[in-house]
Amino acid sequence: MVKEVKKYRTTDGKEFDAKWKAESYEKISEIVKRVSNIFGMGGFHKNYFREIIESRKELGHYLLEIEDFDPRGLDFFFGEKKKY
Repeated sequence: MVKEVKKYRTTDGKEFDAKWKAESYEKISEIVKRVSNIFGMGGFHKNYFREIIESRKELGHYLLEIEDFDPRGLDFFFGEKKKY
């Protein structure tokens, strides 16, 4: 008896045996692409991306806290001398 397994193909051509796997792959792929564009990082930083994605709830909490943050404070924090 031959069991037929349905294949789900992603936009980049990868095949998965379950729809949820293909959908998860697509979502993570899009997140990695966006984050890499923001930080100017290539695919060789996969471990950083994994940590960012796994820590998304904690990061989200902190990112919401800095919503009304004055970015000029970064200059003081990192020791850059700029006149404002």
